[in-house]
Amino acid sequence: MMIESDILVVHIKSEDRLKAVADTILLRIARGELKVIASREVLHELYYVLKNMNLYMPKSRMHGIRLNKRRKGRLML
Repeated sequence: MMIESDILVVHIKSEDRLKAVADTILLRIARGELKVIASREVLHELYYVLKNMNLYMPKSRMHGIRLNKRRKGRLML
């Protein structure tokens, strides 16, 4: 399954109406219940969205999100 940048952006934001949903999805990914891939383009989009919003990702938010391996131009989360 491909992960969308919207889920990642909502997870990083302190308040959003979809935050609980995004956090649940990412928690299931961290537990190994869901297998997802993120395209290079999603990561680029995430960078530019965060830059435009003057946001950054604190290290505490990165806990549980690992880049396992690269396959055919895609990063496995």
